[in-house]
Amino acid sequence: KMTEDIIRAYNVGVDAFMFDNDLEIKKLARHAPEADVILRVYVSNDDAYYKLSTKFGAKPDQAIRLLNKAKKAGLNPIGLTFSSGSQTTSAKGFVEGIQVCKKLFKEAKKEGLSLKVLDMGGGYPVRYNHSVVDAKPIMHEIRKCLDEHFPESLGVEIWAEPGRYICGNAAVLLTT
Repeated sequence: KMTEDIIRAYNVGVDAFMFDNDLEIKKLARHAPEADVILRVYVSNDDAYYKLSTKFGAKPDQAIRLLNKAKKAGLNPIGLTFSSGSQTTSAKGFVEGIQVCKKLFKEAKKEGLSLKVLDMGGGYPVRYNHSVVDAKPIMHEIRKCLDEHFPESLGVEIWAEPGRYICGNAAVLLTT
């Protein structure tokens, strides 16, 4: 995140940010003090067309250290997120992400961190003219995994970012 973007967002009332690393903690603590923060965790997914894990996410073995560092820097760690990629063809990446985050929620609780949000990101496939991907079985498997690892009784907010799934068929733009 560019510093000026953090400042602009914070000045117009954005008070929650995602982060991946130590540098982002430093920038957020300085330019968005006391903001809620969500740590993006690395999850690999070979079934995604765009493998965003090559670009985003802290390794799970660094997660608790980063959450503690964010808290010590005056930020408010509220949850975890992961990206299973984009245009994924199976639930595998989501299931792995949910399982990794469940383990990290437990570790965070032992450290005195009270996480309350799990953001599963995007990646939900849309059927383009040439593809035969059906998102319903993927979503059914995700729901089953969430029921097992994050039942409603835990009180964790589950977020999803289904942008492509909602509007992917609306238009196609070709440019040079």
